[in-house]
Amino acid sequence: MKKITYLLLGIFLMAIASCDPQEKPVNKDLEKITIEPAELTLAVGATQTLKANVLPKDAQAEIEWKTTAPTIVSVENGVITALADGTATIIAYSGNIEGKCIVTVMPDAATVEISKTELSIPEGEKAQLEATIKPEGATQTLEWKTSDPEVATVDQSGLVTAIKMGQCDIIAAAGDKASATCKVTVTSTVNIEIKIHGAEGLKVDSIEYIPSDPEFRYMVSCSYQDIFDEWMATGGEEEVIKQDLEWYKFLADYYGLSLNETVDKLLEQGNQTFLQEELISMLDWDCGYVFYAYGLTPELEKTSSIFSEIVHTAAPIPSDMTFDVEFIDISTPNDVTFKVTPSKDNETYFVTAQKQSFVDAYVNEGMQEDMLRKLYYSNDPRNYHVGVEEEISLYIGGLNTDYCVIIFGFENGPTTPVFYFPFKSAGN
Repeated sequence: MKKITYLLLGIFLMAIASCDPQEKPVNKDLEKITIEPAELTLAVGATQTLKANVLPKDAQAEIEWKTTAPTIVSVENGVITALADGTATIIAYSGNIEGKCIVTVMPDAATVEISKTELSIPEGEKAQLEATIKPEGATQTLEWKTSDPEVATVDQSGLVTAIKMGQCDIIAAAGDKASATCKVTVTSTVNIEIKIHGAEGLKVDSIEYIPSDPEFRYMVSCSYQDIFDEWMATGGEEEVIKQDLEWYKFLADYYGLSLNETVDKLLEQGNQTFLQEELISMLDWDCGYVFYAYGLTPELEKTSSIFSEIVHTAAPIPSDMTFDVEFIDISTPNDVTFKVTPSKDNETYFVTAQKQSFVDAYVNEGMQEDMLRKLYYSNDPRNYHVGVEEEISLYIGGLNTDYCVIIFGFENGPTTPVFYFPFKSAGN
């Protein structure tokens, strides 16, 4: 009996000794492995836990995991992480039995393209915007939003509704990855018609302002066209109004009023007609001017777009007229008398006498054109003469001082070179 027992014990020990401790047990009862879910789409950076199911359900199996593309999707104990866009197969296996899950990783949104970057809409109107996420297939979805819902709203289809006059940004965003913006300007439905009457040479007879709503309050102004264009290029209509407000602040300080009180006094209502001199005293030659108007409240809220009309003054036509001057009397203190002989008898010319220091200050700095404008802006009709020989007396004021008679042809601006005739005034 003992021999039989020892024999069985020996056989058992031999069987144990013959087993390789590194060899994994073969699960003969395991028939199938499936992964839940079998297909999956993730965004870069996303993680998810996969579930491995075995058949039959009571099969004993040690499940291991691997990925066919570790740079795209990593896996550890069934937890996968999307690393880069592309496709990877996640495999759950035990022995020679395996299950698979196809994982597609979609790229992040790199950019959002919007159909319009600027949009102008009248109050109460609607406009459709379109936006696209790039690259195609990005997992993010578009979200539409507005920076100021009191000015304009937007629904999730990109339909913009203008609420009240002003500006706001309509934004199409792909999560926090990318976005695009359309600057929306909501305009008033009020229109201001501007009519220029009698524009000829260096003169405009009048400027008429006709608002479509007779109760509408508005501001009128005038500017050199190049300055107006610079303001518009710098900051659009807001910059124009900002510059106007600087002038109104000056007036407010001068008259001891608040800015709001000053604006309230300056605002117009209904049809208004102004003489040119009420808006700008004189018009320069060969120059553009913008006469404009816009809605404004005493609280400085803009209530319409800027409406404008441009006037370009005439340019002088060059002439070959020349002048001779003969001084008749320079012995009388404060006065000078001289005779002017123009070479043509049908053209207008400008005559004045100025201190030599005044002339030198401009001419020596290459600013003769500015000097001529300053003389023109003096707006003294006694300076203008028609081309006939004429004896002229001028008050000069300075005693024993170097002076200069200045003469040049003038018709819508200087038409000839400037002629200088120096003299010294008398003393006491």
